[in-house]
Amino acid sequence: MAIFLYVVFVTKSSIHNIRTIPCTVMECKDRASLDEWFDAWWAQNQFDTAKTEIPIYLVGVQGGGSRAALWTSEMLNRLEVESGYEFHKHCFAITAASGGSVGTGATLALWRFAEENQSLINSNPGGQPKDSLYLNFAKGAFQRNYLSGSFFDIFICEIGSRFMFGKKDRDSRNYRLQKDEALGFGAGLERGFYPEPSKLSMRIYQRLRLWDKGDAPELAVDGFKVKNYPFMEYLSYWYEGPKKPKATLPLYLPISTNIQTGKSAFSSPVRMDSIVFTDAIDVLAAVERSDPERKNRTLSMVGATNLSELFPLMSAFTYIPKSGNYIDGGTYENMGLQLLQQIYFWLDRKRERDPRMAKVRVRVIYLINNKLETANFPKLDRVSQVVSPLKHASSTTINGRTTYFTKRMAYDLRPLDSLHTLFLQAREPKETDLRIPLGRWLSRRSVRLTKERADLFSDDIKSIVAPLK
Repeated sequence: MAIFLYVVFVTKSSIHNIRTIPCTVMECKDRASLDEWFDAWWAQNQFDTAKTEIPIYLVGVQGGGSRAALWTSEMLNRLEVESGYEFHKHCFAITAASGGSVGTGATLALWRFAEENQSLINSNPGGQPKDSLYLNFAKGAFQRNYLSGSFFDIFICEIGSRFMFGKKDRDSRNYRLQKDEALGFGAGLERGFYPEPSKLSMRIYQRLRLWDKGDAPELAVDGFKVKNYPFMEYLSYWYEGPKKPKATLPLYLPISTNIQTGKSAFSSPVRMDSIVFTDAIDVLAAVERSDPERKNRTLSMVGATNLSELFPLMSAFTYIPKSGNYIDGGTYENMGLQLLQQIYFWLDRKRERDPRMAKVRVRVIYLINNKLETANFPKLDRVSQVVSPLKHASSTTINGRTTYFTKRMAYDLRPLDSLHTLFLQAREPKETDLRIPLGRWLSRRSVRLTKERADLFSDDIKSIVAPLK
């Protein structure tokens, strides 16, 4: 056991270097500035200036494993359906951490799939209405086992093949998770098209899928194949080529943390200036300069997400040469709200100068899967000297820093703007009585309770998207 722990957690190796894919769309240096992106976004979405309000949505998503991923995807898709499929056009940016990033990335992959496959959706192979795809996607994508693959790769790839048999180019548990999440995207589509799957599709081997090729160019979805959207280039979601914005999806900004510097890091569809992205590391730029001999390499969508969900043990800390190691974004701040706040300030300043934005009202949405503060939390009992350093490290970043920015945003909002919080459960069970655990393998009970909780927010969702009707 000691040898096992030493090999996995102490030795240094290149197996956990960042995984890249060929860059065919554009390099990150050709990204638009935030101002350029906004102009393209405004022009392409053609907002109705005759209405009394033009809503712009900013969304902050809390981390929290598969629980966060499920809640995030469920609520984003409900907002999209309730708005008559207009929400994605008015949502300017989403910041997310850890499991919240997983749910956001998967949902944007679904929205892109829907945009590019209208004929398939309209002739739904399962005979269901369009809403079914959106309202059942999260259940299919996240009622799955994302845990076993990590342990499989620790023992078989990171220990067995690499050290016992000398094979160097092996999968790591990080890359295994990326492939599992791509397969989860396919499972979400399948559940969306076929809400009541046969018992055959729920067999254990289909839930574990240890041997599937999640990084294949296409994914099998019950009799037909679709492009592997999670493994498409991250920037391809927002660009058709250099200087050619495709502004149909919200900016997606998953947060990661650089271990050596303690700074936040983001994958970003726009150029990262020093004002909005203050002191943050540009992940895409770091990836492109990490290996000059391997030019034209970039991150996939799921690869960008993965940098945000590197929770200790379950994932390894990814290394980007010349940039350092990266860990779960929640260890810096568990919603990316510091950046979201700066984006809000930027929009507010722009609104003051730009006559097009006279009717703009910014609506900030928090998607929280585990409420940060309640009457009986945190508990203030005495903590031992051994436990206190670890307790401090987790409470300062995941709780303390996040609660500061959730409150700071509320204080700084202009009177004409609004804040909406959609939360799954509280830390004090009596408030919601759900007790959905943190983890990477949700039970049917957890999924059922999550969807029932989402039903309770139907009026809130209607209110949030009312200006789009």
